[in-house]
Amino acid sequence: MIEIREVLPAEFETVGELTVQSYVGGGFVAGGSPYAERLRDTATRVEQGRVLVAVLGEEVVGSLTIAEPGTPFADVAQKGELEFRMLAVSPQARGSGAGTALVRAVIAEAYDRGDHSVVISTQPEMVDARRIWRSQRVRSRSRARVGADSRYGADGHGSRSGLITRPGQPSTVATIPAR
Repeated sequence: MIEIREVLPAEFETVGELTVQSYVGGGFVAGGSPYAERLRDTATRVEQGRVLVAVLGEEVVGSLTIAEPGTPFADVAQKGELEFRMLAVSPQARGSGAGTALVRAVIAEAYDRGDHSVVISTQPEMVDARRIWRSQRVRSRSRARVGADSRYGADGHGSRSGLITRPGQPSTVATIPAR
């Protein structure tokens, strides 16, 4: 059975490495990029947002970051929306339901809060993540960029749009109705 809960401080390093492994190993982020370091920094994600983990047996096998509108990790969320990002599942746990359980936990939280939607952004290459989102009644749409935030480099990662894309690639913002 998969348990979903808040990350514990003793798990910060594990979650950071898992997230970097998923993004770098998947070819979504360059290994030495500033964005890879942002993915690794679980302590800051907890400080400025929330991090949930999926635990299978005794092992952390997945995680994601939850961000409310107007907070440092919110890239696309607007009023009445709850955002999640940095979804990562270990290669060994893919297909176990860990990613789906994490997404369902965010949807349940948004519903309990009274939010009308859960929002995410994605790259076209994130096929496994898109499969999870589609299974949760996702509606994809374009959203205009909110503005540039170049703190994380010129490669486009970490932009305020939250669209973790390479220059010239299309991106999608997906909305999961919470109600």
